[in-house]
Amino acid sequence: MHLKSNSAFSLLEVLVAFAILAIGIVFVYQSFLRALAAASLSHNLSLAAMFAEEKLFTADRRYSAGSPFQRSETRRAGERIFELQETVEEPLILNLVPYRLQISWPEKAREEKNSVRFFTYLFKP
Repeated sequence: MHLKSNSAFSLLEVLVAFAILAIGIVFVYQSFLRALAAASLSHNLSLAAMFAEEKLFTADRRYSAGSPFQRSETRRAGERIFELQETVEEPLILNLVPYRLQISWPEKAREEKNSVRFFTYLFKP
């Protein structure tokens, strides 16, 4: 007697395989989106650090020369708009003047703004 072997997949096996594949694709897609968001945040933080470096580098010279500080300023980097806010306070300790710089920018995907703050002291001669 010759027995037939059934080597085809049943419909249930195919549906289970597609469900597992779909779940895997969703996880990969979500990971990719998170990686893109992290890369965008990293890029924005790098731009903010570049603006801060420029401001902090010139702050001591501007303060020593008696130049007025702009309290707020807007900078563009491509499509991104950054708001820079400087604060110079009265000297608290000897000739050290507190200097604060806050840089903020809106994120496309969210309604709130991201910001980074820098703090240092300027020397008052």
